[in-house]
Amino acid sequence: MPEELEHAHFSCTQAELYSICDLGWNMVNDRQLTMAGRFPIYTPTYITDRKADIDAARNLPDFQNSSELSEEDRVILMSRAGDAIPFWDVLERYINQAFASNKGLIKPNVEAAGKLFYEKATRQEPNWEDLKMMLKDGNDYITANVGGVLAPVIAPSFQADYIIQKDAYDLAYDTFILEKTAHIEDTSAKRVANNGIYDVLMAMLPDLKIILPAGTKHQATFKFLKDQVSSAGSAGLKGKVTDASSAAITGVSLMLAELSLTVLTNASGDYDFGNIASGTYTLVITKAGYQSVTESVVILVGTTSTKNYQLAGA
Repeated sequence: MPEELEHAHFSCTQAELYSICDLGWNMVNDRQLTMAGRFPIYTPTYITDRKADIDAARNLPDFQNSSELSEEDRVILMSRAGDAIPFWDVLERYINQAFASNKGLIKPNVEAAGKLFYEKATRQEPNWEDLKMMLKDGNDYITANVGGVLAPVIAPSFQADYIIQKDAYDLAYDTFILEKTAHIEDTSAKRVANNGIYDVLMAMLPDLKIILPAGTKHQATFKFLKDQVSSAGSAGLKGKVTDASSAAITGVSLMLAELSLTVLTNASGDYDFGNIASGTYTLVITKAGYQSVTESVVILVGTTSTKNYQLAGA
């Protein structure tokens, strides 16, 4: 995996990075003629393109946003697993009955049918690959033995019923894996874009420093820009969540995706993230029975923003 996909180049949150880059390029834009006089690369078009790069990075889906569909698929996958595992359990009972007179053959036969995958496949949080292999081995075992050792004990419709459950699980598994892969790619693309706008900013700052007046040259540093947009404990976000009739909704989940910070509304429908760093965040609001809300919120330094939301029924 390329280095840029493994590590962020910057020592701040995503939200802070976007605000820092915005501020840096605004400083250049305000001094465009002076910058271009010394460094011709800084044309109005070039500056506009760099600001567009920031917006493009900001708008790329990150893991927290893009994982919602994958989580939906995971719930479906868990349901299909719950439907399929009992059929494998019945198969094991058939094997026990088929070899009741020769118990020494039970263990190798249930292992041939997928028993070695059973422990990981049936955990509270299953290993999906192990469950897929267990169901496959079970199906192979039934196919090989339905007319032989299993014939006296197996129900006539069992093989067809088993295949229905196995195929339903396989379909859910394939969908989940495809979505999971897409989300990994989305997250990787986000990381590459974030590193790219950071690297361009850092290449620009030494040029900006040269044209700044004496006594202000320190402003052309990442630390200075970060201090302007982020001050832990100096900003906040709070508000109320109601339904269409303006009645308070309790237990609503509100998450600032870039911080992985989640709070719940109280009995009065109120929420409060407390002290957080300023910046631009993705706010995700969810509650069973209501339509989810996802929006970008800007939290300024020294300001506690109040934002109220009204959720529509699902």
